[in-house]
Amino acid sequence: MQISVIRTIQILIAVSLSAASFSHASGGATPSPHSSSRCTTVFDCAQAAVQAAQDANLAADRASLALPIGTVIAFAGTQEQAFAQRQNGWWIANGDTVTDSASVVFFEKKLPDLTSTFLYGAGPGLPPGKKSGAPNYVIKPNTITTETTGFDDKRSLHQDPRTNIYDDRGWTTGAPITASGPTAPITVDTLPPYYVVIYLIKVR
Repeated sequence: MQISVIRTIQILIAVSLSAASFSHASGGATPSPHSSSRCTTVFDCAQAAVQAAQDANLAADRASLALPIGTVIAFAGTQEQAFAQRQNGWWIANGDTVTDSASVVFFEKKLPDLTSTFLYGAGPGLPPGKKSGAPNYVIKPNTITTETTGFDDKRSLHQDPRTNIYDDRGWTTGAPITASGPTAPITVDTLPPYYVVIYLIKVR
């Protein structure tokens, strides 16, 4: 939380009164809350208090922007550049074991392997860490049978005059015509258009 204007004024008054009181009582100097130097006037102490308040606000801002351990980001650099991010606490999410002893959460643990993987939000029946899906789907070989009817009113809802063949060699008997045959396996690509990045995970 940032230090409010009212709180800053309160700090200024407190420091100023303390400096004045100390200076009046001992003739000495009051230590600055911002540095190792000493403030010799009320104005110097007030400036130091303002600087301390600004530093506290900056620290609060940085803390609010800090990403939690385990955050995953997409990195569009090279493998070498991604690997170099280890010095900043970001490791490539490729299943490696973390050897950074400064990582309290992931030290000596295997990272998730997110290579060639899309991220998917957790939900009912989908706990964090679950892996599923495939880049393609294979339609297995099968036997398909077709049947053509329509030679009388008893077996179908329509009549197909094209199947009623008659010539000097024979004619239809009214029985259905069936045909069957095997199908070859087919691989169907299920990947949408994509852009390849490197997933990094924050370990410290």
